Amino acid sequence: MVQVPPPIHGAALRNLSLVESKIINQALHIKLLPLKFAKNIHDIGKLDISKIYKTIAYFFNLIKTIFVFKPNAAYFTLSPTGFAFYRDCLFVLALKICSVKRMYHLRGLGIYNAYTQSKFKATIYKWAFKGAHVICLSKGHCNDVKGLPYASLHVVQNGLKKELENVVVKEFGDEIELLFFSNYVQSKGVLIFIDICEILINKGYSIKGKLVGANGDLSKEDLEVYITSKKLANKIKVCDGVFGKEKFKVIEASDIFIFPTYYPQEVFPGVVLEAMQCAKPIITTTTGVIPEIIDDGINGLIAHKKDTALFVELAESLINNKKMAMQMGKAAREKYLSSYTQEIFENNVKDTIINVVELN
Repeated sequence: MVQVPPPIHGAALRNLSLVESKIINQALHIKLLPLKFAKNIHDIGKLDISKIYKTIAYFFNLIKTIFVFKPNAAYFTLSPTGFAFYRDCLFVLALKICSVKRMYHLRGLGIYNAYTQSKFKATIYKWAFKGAHVICLSKGHCNDVKGLPYASLHVVQNGLKKELENVVVKEFGDEIELLFFSNYVQSKGVLIFIDICEILINKGYSIKGKLVGANGDLSKEDLEVYITSKKLANKIKVCDGVFGKEKFKVIEASDIFIFPTYYPQEVFPGVVLEAMQCAKPIITTTTGVIPEIIDDGINGLIAHKKDTALFVELAESLINNKKMAMQMGKAAREKYLSSYTQEIFENNVKDTIINVVELN
């Protein structure tokens, strides 16, 4: 039971890759119950009547599937917090009533903060997690379920399909392109990125900024107005989202990848892995488990959340030391190949599922 596109976002794409995985499908007999609640990125996290209707329909479909398919286990991307968590508790109820072994692959943060806020929330979370087998995205992510009565705990880091076989680490030209690639959500740091570009341009650096993404709580037009107000329309370009191989062409053509995210639910951003695959020097934040992906000073640079001045300082260090920037890009690519490929990810998920199924 997983969320799959549309809308397109990191977690949905990871789920889709598992559903379509030859490695997993050859080892396991899978029945997919796709969960599609949001119509688009802007619709995520909002409550409406259609979502309530879908929840009820999915609940009865789940009950029917359990009796017909008779699964050994349910692999479920449980929502960690908010209304979506309480919605998902209905599916947990169905799985518990039918005595189906539950695996929760968590792709968001906030559980620990939520269940320590009140006795009521603690009761619900303990009920939902009792006897469940939990899959987290990193060792640090495991802290989010600390104190809950789960049956077992596993770590599976995300992985990404190798779209580029041969990557040449790009040398900087006379004009350096800074890239922001994510949905246009304010907490992803999109406005901070524009501010970084503005400061660097005003300091006399020969740079251009490029933003690529789909509309979120900010639209392409909102960003263009913000850029125009700074009189930088000829220096910073806002583009619609691109996907698949086109996405990698855009990333590969850039010089420095900047991702100033402070998104509350950010855990293991796929876009950072995409930049690593493209051998880009990366400047990002301490959000989620990014510090476990980016080794500060080796395959990228890390700034504090919302610290625009530090981002500017780190960008200057790369612009002024092209050799260091190229070394970081090379190291990023090497770490992607050794730790974060799709094959590694799929094998780890497959092995985890089999281990859980075989547990008494």
